[in-house]
Formats: sequence, structure tokens, C-alpha cells
Amino acid sequence: MSSVTIKIVNRDGQYVVLGSNGYSEGQAPFGFELQEGSRTSQVIEKISVGECSLDDLRDVGSQLFAGLFSGTVAKILEDESVKATPESPLIIRLSLPVDLQQLPWEALYDERKDGFLVSKPKYCIVRQPPEELPLSRASTNPLRKLKVLVVIPAGSGLQVDHEWQNLQSAVEQCGDSIKLEKLDGRVTPDSLKNKLKAGKYDVLHYIGHGEVTRSGTFKIRLNGAETYDSEYWMEAEVFSDLFEHPPRLVVLNCCLGAAASSLRTLSGLGPSLLRAGIPAIVAMRYEIPDNEALRFADTFYRELLTGAQTGRVDLALNQARKALYINQREGAIRSFVTPVLYLSPGHESVFELDQERPEFRQDARPQVRELRGFELPHDLASAIRSHNCVIVAGPGLLRACASRSTLLPPGPRELAERLRAESSYEREEDFNHGDNTGWMETFCLPAVCQHYQNRRERYRLIGSIRKAYQGFEPPPAFLALPGLNLPAIVYTHFDGLLEEAHHRKDKKGVQVLSRLDQRREVNSPEGLLVFVRGRVREEGSLVLTEDDNELLLERMARMPRQILELMRGQLGRSALFVGVSSRDKLIRSLSRQFLDEAGNRIQGPSFMVSSEPDPAYWSKYGMQWIDWPLDDFIAALGQVTA
Repeated sequence: MSSVTIKIVNRDGQYVVLGSNGYSEGQAPFGFELQEGSRTSQVIEKISVGECSLDDLRDVGSQLFAGLFSGTVAKILEDESVKATPESPLIIRLSLPVDLQQLPWEALYDERKDGFLVSKPKYCIVRQPPEELPLSRASTNPLRKLKVLVVIPAGSGLQVDHEWQNLQSAVEQCGDSIKLEKLDGRVTPDSLKNKLKAGKYDVLHYIGHGEVTRSGTFKIRLNGAETYDSEYWMEAEVFSDLFEHPPRLVVLNCCLGAAASSLRTLSGLGPSLLRAGIPAIVAMRYEIPDNEALRFADTFYRELLTGAQTGRVDLALNQARKALYINQREGAIRSFVTPVLYLSPGHESVFELDQERPEFRQDARPQVRELRGFELPHDLASAIRSHNCVIVAGPGLLRACASRSTLLPPGPRELAERLRAESSYEREEDFNHGDNTGWMETFCLPAVCQHYQNRRERYRLIGSIRKAYQGFEPPPAFLALPGLNLPAIVYTHFDGLLEEAHHRKDKKGVQVLSRLDQRREVNSPEGLLVFVRGRVREEGSLVLTEDDNELLLERMARMPRQILELMRGQLGRSALFVGVSSRDKLIRSLSRQFLDEAGNRIQGPSFMVSSEPDPAYWSKYGMQWIDWPLDDFIAALGQVTA
């Protein structure tokens, strides 16, 4: 894995860029002009306060790129870029003077290659510790066992349970190689200091809030006023002094709770921790929304603990940035340039596991029943092999291919029954429609959820739903879908297990849309997941109540062009409906958006797996019916790409 070091120095009042790759050196003037009141400084201010667009980031990023890479320095970058691959990316190490630290370097943009460097798998950007700081005291020898401490002060108001569960899920894949501990509730300076001293941890992960005061000092919050008598904020300098035994990695996943300000940045905590001898620090350059912080932590630790190059903190951060980039949403555009990595040379690898994780190898296949003479229709098999098929999946898949001994996540009926019992919902007649998934998902479950809403208990409703799906593994049928490498999967339930299945199959670059009308560039080569009713981990996206479902039907009319083109704009593209009801009002609405009528269209044939064909409605789309048990269909589906 090659690297280049880009260093900016001040010589006679002018900044000069020095570049080196270990074999050759280059020098060029730093061509970035930043004058107070200039248009560029105004754009940087927009980025700082969170009012920027993607074009603003491109604007500043391209200027920073042109300022760094010119002359012989550009030649060094070009030579090393040719050798870089996604499996062995080029590490770009930035050594920056103090007065240039606050520029958004993670937004470096190459206009010739039309892209942010952090979005390209061939590049990885890290920041070198300032030269005036002492060298890290931590060993560079890779560890075989790892101790991780997660600090979760009370009263943050964040989705801390979700982040903790995601960490647990990633650690479980590593067996006994990683010991995960938690310090939560009322966290005091003494309790934190004693925990750090006694545990001698290798990784510290902090979930909470932080800020920069108007005087420029950095603080993190240990406890919130809503939980205890008063808030307690700790100065960064004091926080750094707690580490008598410096860990190898500190991750500050801090969501800033105050109003936006150009002063508010947590990356300044990085140098404070570097002075304490910690070799690798991840901190946030800007405020980061809670949902984006969750996605960042989930992707970062999955890559760090179970990725192709386990233990590499720089590559793990690279994947986390990419996940934020491809899932960027309105109001959080700058999230992918927010994480900053300070990394001392020689400390790129935090640990090396001493055991294999066979249950989640990339070539592992879900255990499904053996085929019994079933064979997919030729046109459907051909569309799947050529990756020219979009799947519309429903909660009927939650129970496909599972053994009798497996504890299954609740489907719409089981969830509705559970919520009904917890809320004293009295309309029993709503549950007298058998096990029809379409009825339960479209009518019964929303009615029970509306009961919560009418009692002003939506917060309790979401908490109950999260608890209902807590701890469940992705069902076998879900694990069969990521390996098909299809352009898109549209899912109509909100359990979050399909996204988890994609993570398990090393599909970390998959792009996620949590709302049908979400405006975002669709640009992931790993495919797209569209969650029609939102995701349980992102409460603002959830479509639960009758009111929510009415609004959902309105959103379909505002579906972004990029999603529609996944179906209607591709020659020969097929659609497969599986795990859904042919009489479901939502599925019929989706079909009106996705499918042209059969007589005059460029699309390929459409298929629905159903034991209840409904040709009276679906004949206009030329729907082909597959009347198989779901278990047998999923087994046949897996054989197509075997």
C-alpha cells in the first residue's frame, strides 16, 4: 500500500507545498487564496454553519486540490495514483500548519476525475500529527486481543441504544478476540478516570455531545441537565489528562447539540489527545446529525473489526466516509467530510485478529432447503444473471427458509398483536382476517399505531417497535438477496434487517434511501436499498400510522426521477415482487409508478411470487405468476448465481 505525504510550510511569509512518496520529492507554491470577505471565504462559512450544497463542497474542494497539487507535487500524486487499487488504496497524509487546520481538506475534489477523493475507493485521506507534538507512546505491534470501552453519558438525547447495539453486533462476529465494555449512566471525572486506569483499554469510543466555546476551548459533556441536577462539561485538556495508559484509538462520535457556529468543531480535540500519546484519533470536524453519526459508527466498526483488512483504522474510516457520501441527504450534505482522522505514522493497524470468522465469509451462503424440481422461469433467471432486475420485497420474506428451531422476528401480524397488547387496543375484529400480509401491513398495523398517535405516545410506539426487533439476526431469505448484486431492492417493511443482511455480505457500499421522495444522487455501484416505510433505526423516516400511510401515497407522486429510471428507463429491466400481497394497496401504487402497461413498453417481463394470483388487476402489466412456496422460490433464486 503506497502513500504520499503532503506538507505545507511557511517560508518567508509564503506557503509552500512539499510532497514526498519515499522515493521522490517535489515542491510547489500553495495556490489557495483565502482573503477575508472573498467569495471562497463566504462558501467556507456556509460549510461551517451547515448551509452548504454539494456544489459548495465541490467548489472549495477543487480549489484546495489545485492549491496542493501542481508541478512536481502533482506528478508524485499522479504516479502513485496509477498504482493504487480499491484493495490497496493510496494513503494521502496531510501535514498542516495550525492556521490551515480548519480548512475542509476532506473535501478535496479532482475536477479531472469528477469526484471527491474520499468518495473514491483508490484514495484515503488522513491528517498527520503536528510536528511539534511528542511521538505516540503506544506500541506499534498488532494486538491479538482487543479491549474496547464505550462511554455513554446519560442525558444526551441521542440514539445511544442503537449505536451500542450496532457495536455489539460487529464485536460478536469476532468471537473472543474483542472484549466490549460500557460505562454509562452518570459518568463523572472520577469514574471515567478509574475505569480507564483499571481497564487499560485499547479503544475508547465516546457517544455524546461536544462543543467549542467562544474563547476557543474544547469541551465534551459527561452528563445532561435533563438527567441530573446540572450539566457537566469537561475541558479537552482535562479529558486528555485522564489517559495514564493511552489507548491505541479514540473515537469521538460527538453530535453537537447547540446552534450552528463557525467555531463549533470537535477536531480540535484531536491534538489534545495526540499530546496525551494516543496515536489514532477520530473526531468530528462539524456538527453531525444523530442518524449520520449512527451510520458512521456502524460502518466504521464493521470495517475495522470484520472488513477485508481487519484492524486498519485508516481504511475503516475511508469506508465510513464513503457510506456517508453515497447516503447523503438534504440538510446533512457535509456529513461525509465531517469525520477527521489524526494518525501517527506506523499506527495504521490497531490489531490483527487471531481467528477466522467463517459464518460471515463473503462466499458463505444462507442455509435454505434443497430444491425439489423447481426451476425459475427462463426470462427471470436471465434478468437476475445479467443484474437487470429490481426486487420489490415485503415482510413475507421474514419467515421464508427458517428452521423450526429459529426464533423469528415479528411480521406485521405479530407486531400488531404485540402493540395491541401493550396499548389496550380494543378493535378485535381488525385481527380476524387470517394471516394476509397485505391486510396486516396496510390496514391493521397502521390502525394500532394510530391508536398510539392519538394518545400522543408516538415516542412509546417507536420504543416498542425497536424493542420488538432488538437482537434479531437477518432471516435466511434476506441473506440470499445481497449476493444477487441487483441494481435495487425496494422493501416495504421497516425492521432494518435487510440492510443488516447487506452489511453481513460485505456490501458496505450499498446506498440507502429511507423515504420514497428522498432527493439524492443515486450513484452507488453496489446497488440501492429503498425503504418504502422507513427504517426502525431512523425514527424520522418511519411510516407507521394511518396518517403516515396516507402521506406515503402522496409521496409516490413526488418520487425522484433517479428511482423511477431504475425501472422505466432501462431496456429490458424486469421486476420481481416477492413476500408481498397482490392485493396490497401500497404494492399496487408502487406498480403504477414502476411498471408501464404491457402493450407498449421497453421493460422486460414482471413476476410475482404469490399463491393468490389476481389477474383481473395485474394483467395490464403482463404479470407472470409464480405459485411456489417461498422457501422453494428462495432456494431456486440462490441457485441462479451459485
